Formats: sequence, structure tokens, C-alpha cells
Amino acid sequence: MSRHAASRGRGPGGRLSVELPRGHRLYVPFTLLALARLRARQGDDTLADRLYDEAIACGFNPWLSADAMVGQAAVARRLGDLTRARALLDRAEDHYRAADLPAGQPLVLAGLAWWALAAGCPADATVFAAQAASPSGDPATQLLANTAVAAVKAINDPTPPNINAFLALAQQRASGPAYLSLTDEPDVAALAARLARPPSASPQRHLRSPEQPGDHEANARLAPQPP
Repeated sequence: MSRHAASRGRGPGGRLSVELPRGHRLYVPFTLLALARLRARQGDDTLADRLYDEAIACGFNPWLSADAMVGQAAVARRLGDLTRARALLDRAEDHYRAADLPAGQPLVLAGLAWWALAAGCPADATVFAAQAASPSGDPATQLLANTAVAAVKAINDPTPPNINAFLALAQQRASGPAYLSLTDEPDVAALAARLARPPSASPQRHLRSPEQPGDHEANARLAPQPP
């Protein structure tokens, strides 16, 4: 192997680690964050969680650390740890504020909207999503916020127009530009699959039963199914 090649292994405590040649180690947090996002999109939230831990632990940039916390909060929520998910979002908000990065606020608010849906707080989800949807100037952030708004409407008020609006947005995202920074892709795919099924075909209360294995377990609950 070339002396310039990167290697991966497990460090103390079983943590995943990425070793890069000297002079390249400033890129480690960025590499870990990209890997964590990739694993989350692929459905491996457990591995993504570990990678986010590594990115936060070795992060030297408050903006990068805050982005990692937002991503890890989504992973923790899908793994069923709502308390940790909320704590991560609160920490991310503090980091963005301390670094004077108001552009991070919509990311936190969109994450809080999904968190509130999972926690069974539909009114809070509506408020968070509406706040996230303020114009941000960044296409990826705006798409994240608009998706949170559409998801909240489709779940809280599952009328055909609201469901169709969410499904259209999900289809638009699937066929449009890929924004690798988005942390909600597994949630969008799961909710779109659920809403696309006829009511008689999806009597379950959650996306999946707790016993059923899959990329995103049922304890990623978004909200009760509409009657």
C-alpha cells in the first residue's frame, strides 16, 4: 500500500477511526462527516452514529461540528433515542449561535420538526417546520426546510392534497440535484413509501413493526398512522 493511502480501523473504546498521512489530518473531520452521511443514506444508522461521534470528537471547526450534530440527531431519532436526538439538536443550535452562523438555524429547526413528529408532538412540529421555512438563500437548506413543512402537513392533516404535495416533493428530490448534506433522505423515503400505500394496505401504527429488521427500524416512528 502506498504511504499516502488512508487506513481505517478501530481505536480505543471500539471507535471507528480514519488515519490519514501527516499533513492531511485536517481533512479527517470532513472525511468522517461525509462517511457518516453516506452510511445514513444507505440505511446503516448504527455505523453512521459512530462516524458522527468521531467527526464531532476530532472536529476543530464549530460549523462542521454543528453540522455533524444535526446529522447525528437524525440518526439517534431513527434509532429510537429521542432524548439524545433533542440534546444533539440543542447542542448544534448553541454551536451555530456561538460561531455566529445563523444559516445553521433552519437545519436545527427542520431537525426539530422531524423530532417532534417522532415524539408525538404535532403542534410543535408545525411550529418548528414553519420557522425552518424562512428563506435561507441556500438551495439545500431550503429544500430541507420545505420538505419538513410538507411532511408535517402530510402527517398532521393527511388530506389527499397534502399527501400528494409531499409525494410530489419526494419525487422531485429523487430526480433532481443530489445534495449530499441533506440529513432527512431516509425519513423522506420511508414516509413517501408509507403514504403511497392504500390505507387498507398499511394498518400498522408505525413504519415497521419492532420485530422486523430493516434499514430504519420502527422506533424511527414519525407519528401515528391516520385513521
